[in-house]
Amino acid sequence: MFSVVCQRETPPKFPSVGDTRSNTLAEMLAIQMAHASGIRTQQARIINSDGIPVVLLKRFDREKDVRKMYISAGSLLEDFDGKEDHAYTELADAIRQFGAYPERDTEELWRRMVFNILIRNVDDHLHNHGFLHVKKGQWELSPAFDINPFPEKQHELKLWISEDSGISGDMTHAIEATKRFGISEVRAKEIMLELLKGTSNWVSQSKQIGLSKFDNDSLKDAFEHSQRKAAEAFVLKI
Repeated sequence: MFSVVCQRETPPKFPSVGDTRSNTLAEMLAIQMAHASGIRTQQARIINSDGIPVVLLKRFDREKDVRKMYISAGSLLEDFDGKEDHAYTELADAIRQFGAYPERDTEELWRRMVFNILIRNVDDHLHNHGFLHVKKGQWELSPAFDINPFPEKQHELKLWISEDSGISGDMTHAIEATKRFGISEVRAKEIMLELLKGTSNWVSQSKQIGLSKFDNDSLKDAFEHSQRKAAEAFVLKI
């Protein structure tokens, strides 16, 4: 039995006094890049609060005054304490079982996984993936949320790519897993190209939202790395 909750109020994202770069704007950058990469994202905008940039995030579990039922991926997999290791492929299997739009959402799950590798979002644990109730016990992927680049961390996703990959942030493992998501090689290349295009102009996008040169220098390793080169090589492979 799933534990059904409504998503808590999403507070504004303020900078932390311990931040060495503007992590709130970095999250906004990641959201914009995800949207440009064909991912359904939580709506967000930046406001200025006494000279401090603040990111406002729109709740996606409400439609007008009606709350939608929401569960985390942990609840969907019935892992309520988060102590077990799980994989994206396992989540894809659960979407096929409980999903209202299984083909669409398994493909988008693969897209989100690859995007996380491309921007080094390694905080992709089960509670950072969610589902909204559609009808009669069927669920759909919620808009993506809590997407952040982590240039200083190891390139290892919290969720395993597959049961065989173990802890990994290797693009090769993501490509090898396409069949588990019901994605052909041709379609995988199309998606990968969209992801590469959506994440290619990060410097110009970052300047538009107010990130400084110091911020960009700090974030560079999150976006320019060997896993991106592996994605480019896959797209170009004949």
